[in-house]
Amino acid sequence: MGITQNSQVTSLGDICAVYRITIGERFYVGSTINLRKRINDHFAELKIQKHANKFMQRAWDKNKEFNVEVLQLCDQEELLQMEQKYIDTVFGADDCMNMQPVARLQSGWKIHRDILAARPPRTFSVEERQARRERSKGRVMGRPSQERIERQRVSIGRLTWDDVAEIRRLWENREMNQHAIAEKFGMSPSHISKICSGVNWVRS
Repeated sequence: MGITQNSQVTSLGDICAVYRITIGERFYVGSTINLRKRINDHFAELKIQKHANKFMQRAWDKNKEFNVEVLQLCDQEELLQMEQKYIDTVFGADDCMNMQPVARLQSGWKIHRDILAARPPRTFSVEERQARRERSKGRVMGRPSQERIERQRVSIGRLTWDDVAEIRRLWENREMNQHAIAEKFGMSPSHISKICSGVNWVRS
């Protein structure tokens, strides 16, 4: 299906699936427990120039339309394995827009612990860690960045459980994307993502 407007997104089903988005001559493989909501997220972020995948954003800027294809329907417990199977066959190809070779957990939903336990931890070798330290030497953070980080630190310190509930409600109901929520609460998108996925602010 060619997606060019919101009305076309709503015709998609609330299904658990591995999907492929094709924009022009390039494609992206992903997975979701709710296809309609996930495609709506892609569409909304592409339209406002806020998509996290730079390859998809560039392709969209040229074509202004994408096609959605369901590759496989599956249960939530096997979703990441199925996505990984497809990524393994295409990652690195010139027309593949996936930025990571490993299927990743989508913010905002939980997955079976056995799946997470089976995934290899992300580690860096001694040489890689040393190279990262060398690259960061001599870098001076600009004043705007310092002020932004300080505002975010203050906002995080003022955050309440009511705020957290509102953040999760906005995300779960798809009333706002995570970038918009971050702007509303004066926080970074990465921190909002951790709140929505339950990594941060977990009741004991």
